Amino acid sequence: MYAGLMGAKQAADERTEAAMNKTARLEDKEEADRCAQTSSLPSFYAEDTPKSALEQWQRLNNDPLFAIKRQEAAARSKIKSNPVQMMQIRKE
Repeated sequence: MYAGLMGAKQAADERTEAAMNKTARLEDKEEADRCAQTSSLPSFYAEDTPKSALEQWQRLNNDPLFAIKRQEAAARSKIKSNPVQMMQIRKE
């Protein structure tokens, strides 16, 4: 009497598990498709042409924040090269 019910329950569990695995495989496949689509998109850094190098150079040189950081780095290196100022900083 219970053998039939147990077999049906076991078959239902197997079907549920198969369905769950099937959706997981679809998700993995969809994720792989998204990765393939993303990798095929053009990227600023992907092209190593003179035009892209020139464009990158122009972006860096026209960036005001980059100019400020460059000035700060120059001031820092000037202080580091001065032994008197470095001694004062170390004392503090």
